[in-house]
Amino acid sequence: MMNRRQLIKSLLLTAGVAASPTLIAAMANGSHQHHMQHNQASKSKYAYKFLSGKEITLISVISEIIIPKTTTPGANDVGVTEFIDLMLADWYDDKDSWLFIEGLRSFNTLQAKKHRKEFLSLPAKQQFAEIETLDANVLTHKETNASISNFYKQMKQLTLIGFYTSEQGMAKELKYHGPIAEFDFSPSGPPGSLTRY
Repeated sequence: MMNRRQLIKSLLLTAGVAASPTLIAAMANGSHQHHMQHNQASKSKYAYKFLSGKEITLISVISEIIIPKTTTPGANDVGVTEFIDLMLADWYDDKDSWLFIEGLRSFNTLQAKKHRKEFLSLPAKQQFAEIETLDANVLTHKETNASISNFYKQMKQLTLIGFYTSEQGMAKELKYHGPIAEFDFSPSGPPGSLTRY
């Protein structure tokens, strides 16, 4: 199992290179408001805006490997896949969204060539081993496929942001129980306009 503190540390190590204004805006927007909306609407099914069937499942499996359910919630328990879909649909530039999907597809194609079956058809232990290897290779700059490397960096960042800014992630993992800012992200206002603390 990946150590969650190591995940945060590695995110911080790559954030200076990989974080963009889009991602910073997404941290404020998607983090708080998405998870509040997700919790309120959990009785009804989320309508995906960008990801398709197989992509949804791939993102769900990979994010749950990054942050698995233990005695505390995992990525899927707090709606990380929905969060990623929201970021790709509403906050990433079209080009960046499609580069993310291109990297995801390249990763799946590489797995199919390597194992003669797609990633989702691999046993859970093998899926975990592949993501663990990819994580190590990206962190140490040994991943030679730039599309896959860039995808995984974004995937990991979005998973961590989506999880650790959810109510469950903040309260149960980070033990944070203080005030959370509310932001106005209406189309007429500037991104991140503070409305209330």
